[in-house]
Amino acid sequence: MQPLLRPRAPDGGTLERGYYMDGDRLVAFALTPGYETYRGLGWYGVIECDLAQR
Repeated sequence: MQPLLRPRAPDGGTLERGYYMDGDRLVAFALTPGYETYRGLGWYGVIECDLAQR
C-alpha cells in the first residue's frame, strides 16, 4: 500500500478525531496536537485498514 497525501481533513475538517467505514476500509484519524499555546500545523494522522484483506 502506498501512502496518500490529501489536501483536506478526512471528515472535511469538522472533527479533531474519529473513524468511519469506506467500503471495506476502516479509516481512523486524529488532528496532531500542538504544544502548550502552540496550536500545531493542522496535520492529521490517518490509519487505513483494509478489512477485506483480513
